[in-house]
Amino acid sequence: MGSVVYTFAWLQKTVASMTIKSAHAIGRGDTIEQLRPGYQARLRAHRDALSQIARHTGWTYLLHVTDKPPEHALLSLYEALEHGRQRMLR
Repeated sequence: MGSVVYTFAWLQKTVASMTIKSAHAIGRGDTIEQLRPGYQARLRAHRDALSQIARHTGWTYLLHVTDKPPEHALLSLYEALEHGRQRMLR
């Protein structure tokens, strides 16, 4: 449990840092092309941290991109819930 709390605290600091760095970069007048690589790297680190938290707690990490239809994400969610329900019934 301690590592999950630590990871969550680290994640909160990372998100706050991403927000502050983005605000400073925009304030400097950086272009989107200049900001994109750093933002993508921080977003990747954020997603990796969420995935790690999920793994440590025995959960499943799913990523849904909103420009895609929701059916795949919903089916994955349903299957995960059904799998958990089946395990509980044994």
